[in-house]
Amino acid sequence: MLSCAGGVGGQTALRLLREAGTCPRVVAIDADEMSYARLLADNYVIVGHPVSSPEYQIELLQVVDREDVTAAISCYSGELSVYAAIADELDIRGVRRPGVPLAAVHALSDKRRLYELLSNAGLPVPAFSTPDSIGRGGVLDASVVKLRDGSGSRGLFRLAVGDELPRAVLDSPSSYIVQSAARGEEISLDGVVLSDGRVCGPIARRRLRVRGGLAIVGESLDLGAAADEIFSKIVALLQVTGPLNVQGFLEGGKLIGVTDVNARFPAGGMALTAALGLNMPALVASDLLFGPASVESPQIRYKRVRHYRYYDDAVIPLDLM
Repeated sequence: MLSCAGGVGGQTALRLLREAGTCPRVVAIDADEMSYARLLADNYVIVGHPVSSPEYQIELLQVVDREDVTAAISCYSGELSVYAAIADELDIRGVRRPGVPLAAVHALSDKRRLYELLSNAGLPVPAFSTPDSIGRGGVLDASVVKLRDGSGSRGLFRLAVGDELPRAVLDSPSSYIVQSAARGEEISLDGVVLSDGRVCGPIARRRLRVRGGLAIVGESLDLGAAADEIFSKIVALLQVTGPLNVQGFLEGGKLIGVTDVNARFPAGGMALTAALGLNMPALVASDLLFGPASVESPQIRYKRVRHYRYYDDAVIPLDLM
């Protein structure tokens, strides 16, 4: 079962599972009645309640029972707390899913807590503070103000030097975090952590064009051992298994700041990773359904590809041009 599968990440995951032939049957659930995902799933179930509501948890368990679900993967970071809340019920039903410990759920759901965790572990993060620390003269540096529990561009404000905080932030300062605007180019590291601790990937990519938090143009990037080192440190810190997406900024060939970590599939760049030989949904599904011994280390096909996503995905191997 793929939950919250109506968006871009869910649609791409469904298509890649179809191409790999990993799952004999895939159930997808979402609130979007018009999503393209309903054409890709064997059964597309409409749920009517918000993810944050107790009723959603009931609906999710009803789908699990009705569809005889054996494995479940969420496509939305905001659903991590839901899976944590119903963990015992899922265990009773024998539903396998990626491992995200409760401490990791709390860190991944709160950017301030995440930055403190990463910083204390010696990982690079942008300078950050709380809205309460901003005086009357406005921000001292170019800054980004974002919701502590936000994702994508939801609740995000970009401020220049001297700009004052928006009214929405002043009305609820404890809900936001202020971080220095990162320099350099925006990148992502995408990989899969198997249940036996093996890491498939990561694959690094440049986020060349981003809209609404979604990378619509990207290009693979060779960071060598540096990508493996950063990714492995975050895996060890959070103790997660399943899909993992790390976002940050690169300057002079060096990662200068980790800005986000998500225990989910990358919404915008998954077609790129698959074109390189890392089919993330198929790897996660194989691990959950058949165990880590069934998963072979992926073979990377091209060193460089560029990915475009507008109405559909297009991936071009630059090595052949």
